[in-house]
Amino acid sequence: MANEPQKQGSFTLFGQKSKDTNKVEEDIRLISSGISNLSRRVRVLEDQQQNLRRKLDVTEQNIANINKKFRNEVKVLESEINEVKHAITDIDNKILILIKEIRMSAKKEDVDVLEKYINLWEPIQFITRKEAEKIIIEEIENKLYEILMRKKRGENHSKSTK
Repeated sequence: MANEPQKQGSFTLFGQKSKDTNKVEEDIRLISSGISNLSRRVRVLEDQQQNLRRKLDVTEQNIANINKKFRNEVKVLESEINEVKHAITDIDNKILILIKEIRMSAKKEDVDVLEKYINLWEPIQFITRKEAEKIIIEEIENKLYEILMRKKRGENHSKSTK
């Protein structure tokens, strides 16, 4: 380059520029512009990526919170299901007890037979123990009175015959 003849209209290092230099400068400007453009695009993409990362973090946090709520709700539901199972078991046991009691209770035919016997015996005509004791005491007193009266008559009769 130092031995090359200089072209008109172009300058060297301290002088006129060459056309190759203009082309290089133009290429450098294009490259610089492209790099700036790419740098700007990279920054935009990095910002978008950062925004997406934030959204992803928020989404992951929301999913974690929803999972926690669902787990709690599942636990509550399981607890309620267990309570219902226990209640059903209790009801089943009570139904079995009722069935046993119903089987042990009297049937209509049995009640009808008892009713016939009761009507035949007429328990309303029965007397109580106190009433029986009173009747017995009255009868004993009457008999004693009759015996005493006979004895008295006999004494009176024997006195009058003497």
